[in-house]
Amino acid sequence: MKRNYTTLWLLLGTALLPVVAAVGLYYSGAASALHSAGNRGELLTPVMPMQEWGGDASRHTGKWTMLLSISGSCQSDCRSDQTEALKSVHDALGRNATRVRIDTLQSDTSGLNPGVWLVDPNGNLVMHFASGEPGDVLHDLRRLLRLSSIG
Repeated sequence: MKRNYTTLWLLLGTALLPVVAAVGLYYSGAASALHSAGNRGELLTPVMPMQEWGGDASRHTGKWTMLLSISGSCQSDCRSDQTEALKSVHDALGRNATRVRIDTLQSDTSGLNPGVWLVDPNGNLVMHFASGEPGDVLHDLRRLLRLSSIG
């Protein structure tokens, strides 16, 4: 009596296919590319405490802060454009906007590189966006607010 093992092989193949695909992704290096695609800004590891970067406890604790670090060469119209872009990010946060504030610093006096910095409610620098693209800041800030219970 001859048996038909087609169903058994299909069932076994269906169960093993995800395992084979995962192993292939792992050893090809494609998994690390997928993993790094999460953040659009530079995540600081370890975070920089407020004492190291010279933040003010009254201005940089209690809420998440989008800190705009401006170079001395940036004129008033440049400064207002960047501030308006951060205000649009703040407005796009919706109900989470109450958890976030906007602040500016002169990069020449603070020692921070120009761009947008995210400061957590404890005063630690968490992320840096050199380009300051509003879409990138919004993407990462939404994720941080969703995962964080502080601020």
